Amino acid sequence: MTAEAGTRRRILIVDDTPANIDVMGAILSDDYDIVVAINGKMALDIVHSKQQPDLIILDIMMPGMDGYEVIKALKSDHTTRQIPIIFATAKIEEQDEAKGFALGAADYIRKPVSRDITRARVKAHLELKALRERLQCQVNKKIEEVEASRLRLQKSEAEKNSIKRVLRHTEDTSKKHQIFFSELFSNSPYGILLVGTSRTILKANKSFCRLTGESPDRVTGNCIFKQLNQDTGTNELTELVEAAFSGKTQNIISCCVNPDGSKTPISALAYPVSVKGKIEGIFMVFENISERKKYEEKLKHQAFHDPLTGIPNRSLLSRRLSHALVRKQNLPGYQFALMLIDIDRFKSVNDSLGHLVGDQLLISISKRIQSCLREQDTIARLGGDEFAILLDDISDIKQVTAIAKRIKAATDKPFHIAGHTIHISASTGIVSETDHYENAQQILRDADFAMYNAKDSGKACFKEFNSVMHDRAMEKLSVEKELRDAISVGRLQLHYQPIMHITTGRLGGFEALIRWNHPVHGFISPERFIPVAEESDLILTLGEWMITEALSQLKDWQRNLPSTKKLKMNINISVKHFQHSRFMPYLLSALDTTDVSPDAVNLELTESLLLMHSRSTVVKIDKLRNLGIGIAIDDFGTGYGSMSYLQQFSVNSIKIDRSFTSRIGVPDGSFEIVKSLISLSHGLGIQVVAEGVETTCQLDILKNLGCNSAQGYLFSPPLAAELAGAMVLE
Repeated sequence: MTAEAGTRRRILIVDDTPANIDVMGAILSDDYDIVVAINGKMALDIVHSKQQPDLIILDIMMPGMDGYEVIKALKSDHTTRQIPIIFATAKIEEQDEAKGFALGAADYIRKPVSRDITRARVKAHLELKALRERLQCQVNKKIEEVEASRLRLQKSEAEKNSIKRVLRHTEDTSKKHQIFFSELFSNSPYGILLVGTSRTILKANKSFCRLTGESPDRVTGNCIFKQLNQDTGTNELTELVEAAFSGKTQNIISCCVNPDGSKTPISALAYPVSVKGKIEGIFMVFENISERKKYEEKLKHQAFHDPLTGIPNRSLLSRRLSHALVRKQNLPGYQFALMLIDIDRFKSVNDSLGHLVGDQLLISISKRIQSCLREQDTIARLGGDEFAILLDDISDIKQVTAIAKRIKAATDKPFHIAGHTIHISASTGIVSETDHYENAQQILRDADFAMYNAKDSGKACFKEFNSVMHDRAMEKLSVEKELRDAISVGRLQLHYQPIMHITTGRLGGFEALIRWNHPVHGFISPERFIPVAEESDLILTLGEWMITEALSQLKDWQRNLPSTKKLKMNINISVKHFQHSRFMPYLLSALDTTDVSPDAVNLELTESLLLMHSRSTVVKIDKLRNLGIGIAIDDFGTGYGSMSYLQQFSVNSIKIDRSFTSRIGVPDGSFEIVKSLISLSHGLGIQVVAEGVETTCQLDILKNLGCNSAQGYLFSPPLAAELAGAMVLE
């Protein structure tokens, strides 16, 4: 049944899983009318209805009647055997594919399905079906006309045992039809053979000769099996020929062996030619599908390889990882390992040198890692700056460690790209004990746990996964969930620690500090839940809550306590929050909503933000300063920053970390460091705040050094809003 011009083709999707039907339907519904069946019996009922589908996408593994039984039923019925059937399955074994093709499947689509590959294959098979239908229609029509002419003339045909004799009918009434048929036969873009009942080639057109590289006189008279270089009775083309002589029309994908031994991929169709109900021969139609195969291979490569580096992607890695698990279950002694590699501080390269340099760096990294591997190993890019390595057929953990060391040494060397010398490092997680895993995703998950453990251990190292990491990861997930709940139900609070002017002893402002009093576990330290929030987008929600809460509290004090008009509110902002596109709009909106003046706000940022030194950071800080918002660098002196960075940013103040303040009276160099920081900061016009002041001795030293402000338990611990308000009144 051929779809008429202008009508949409109908595709029947047969699958017992609704989610699979939804995905396939979403891919194809723009171009085709979709009909669905959730089991084999329902599919057969639909196919035998008045409106037959033009193509069927068939799942194999279904309860009751599976895909193999469905295709057998369809191919055994002459009314449905012409419908192309594409198997959609996650099964990948070679024998399963061979079984499907032997039953008459036109093609396979792998699950999970690729949109581009699915659309390309469906379109190709529908076009091929339409071409075959048109050609068969034309040929059958001409044969019927020749036969009708013969009957009208009541001419006795002496040689009814071959198509060749039918075509040689020379009566004047059929010459016009012979000429038309001859032109169609000779000039068809498809290779066509006429084969007699003796399996001898009676006629071959020019397209077939071009396909095989032989002349017509060398083809005519040959045994069809010899011509196709097939072993009679043992292969798919032999079965195709014999099926046609038994009255069945089938098509297959195969290869034609050329005289020079090379192979050309072909689509082959064979159907019987009958005269008065007796098969007198067969037509065979061949199409060179080399370009289609190349396109399919290109699509397949794109589906399983990273477009930037050309190495395998997550899909191909997952597939090979699944294969490794199957081999481990079936092959005693087989071992494999997975390594997950994340490039440390890669984002700073992108931000400072641009994405083009970042892309070239990723390409160079992938090549260096690949040079450290064995031929059987697989390197894949999972996305961004994350790579994975499947170490296949390893002997022991020592071999894995040796490869990890080679990779570390390779990535530690500088990269020279576009005139820049770039130093990077990599954090690597390893899973080598793979006995208890059931699927690839579990292994990737645990390698990810190990990789983050390497990052937490200082980066630039590798860690092997163990159960402690898993427990720690589960704890993080639990903390994250409970933190989300705490935000939504209002269990978090802000406490406010006073910041005092050292020379006058007056209150200068407060630093807003988050507190979480859990109903079961009691007080939970920010050091425990802030890192968890920073690993997810929860830090954005948390940061925005802090901004709104702190500004609202400041406005409440300003409204009710006249003495707070000049107080400053310090709010800590994480690097991730500061760099996010929604940070600035939210801050400006909160200032407008609470009616707090920008010059009453100081934002505390970390040294690590300065180290990134991105253009966007400079622009954002300048914009904040132009609005009147103060910028303070928190915990200064603990990172890798230097005073030179402060010259490049519009910074109001630095906060000396408590680790220096607590040892300022100890002869270990802390005094000299603090003295230098204060002196250099004042030289740049930057105020200095000392954190963690706990003794009058520390305060006296800071005062003598000219430190501007201080905070710590000497003055007050962080206070709830009511107590902080009372302190203002004092």
